[in-house]
Amino acid sequence: MNIEEGIDVFQATPGAVLIDLRDEPDYAAFHFPGAVRVDVEALRDVIRRRATFRTPIFLYCYSGKRSLQAELMLKAKGYGTVYNLGGVDLWLRDHNTVRVIRQRNNMTQKEFADAAGLSTVSISGFESGRLQIGKKAADKIYEAFGVHPVAQPEAKDLPEIPESDEEPGMKESFPAGTAIRDLRERVGLSQVAFGETIGIRGVTVSSLETGRLGVSKKIADEIQRVYGVKVTLPPKKREAKKSQKQSRKENTDRQKRKAAGNADTASAQNAPAGVPAERIKAAGLPNVHIQSMMGGEITVEQILARVGEADDVYIRVEENRAYWVRGKDSGWIELWQ
Repeated sequence: MNIEEGIDVFQATPGAVLIDLRDEPDYAAFHFPGAVRVDVEALRDVIRRRATFRTPIFLYCYSGKRSLQAELMLKAKGYGTVYNLGGVDLWLRDHNTVRVIRQRNNMTQKEFADAAGLSTVSISGFESGRLQIGKKAADKIYEAFGVHPVAQPEAKDLPEIPESDEEPGMKESFPAGTAIRDLRERVGLSQVAFGETIGIRGVTVSSLETGRLGVSKKIADEIQRVYGVKVTLPPKKREAKKSQKQSRKENTDRQKRKAAGNADTASAQNAPAGVPAERIKAAGLPNVHIQSMMGGEITVEQILARVGEADDVYIRVEENRAYWVRGKDSGWIELWQ
């Protein structure tokens, strides 16, 4: 299969891995959505972490030499589904995307947009594949740089997101965390693979998805650059400080309640005299049944009958004991013998 067919198959195969074996500058200038840049020397370790022997693995490089080398190595190690898509050199010559043209001229999106007389939003949309390049925009880029731009290959099966009224052409924000998980699963990448495409570790992706970490502006910008999807940022510092202050207050309140409970227990020896068993009966009070986790059961009447006259009785089920105080004397009995 040629490289375009291979990319189509990759994007339609859940769990597949796409490896870009070119150098960092080439990868930065252009790479297919979902591709992870790996040096040939590190390929075996990377694949071991993120693929099984049955995982479909797609490889490409600049000329086809490295991808062939990687294909032979992986098959020798037992990986049975490896596809060598060859080099992208010839393909790129016929596919001068906006990103390739811009980065070849060492420009930011704003600088490139100003030079071509277009908006930065449009350039961002062209590079992510969310916006198609019309004849008017293509002519402006050709006039400015002498190159006819072609459409950026678009990542398939990305979430369908309505366009925002505030920024025409930009996609509406996802909630943080769930957006990242939804995006990652729709493009069929593991957490490690997704992290490598945006320059963070797999454990960081996991924390972002579960909400343990907020999405920083740097990560949000990189996700938008690679996948064309906006994610919301965490609360502003003032809101975050307010939340932390509330959390500290709740912790303080819990500690105060716990201290008050301990004080009540410490002063329990000065509590009024307990109710003897005969007075429970005389008052017509119900029996209180105390049950253990092991199925034992005893009533307050039975405890008082065994303790006898006492000023105070403290029942501690977790210790299987009832402590009694009678004047200056004290002792305990086992609840379940």
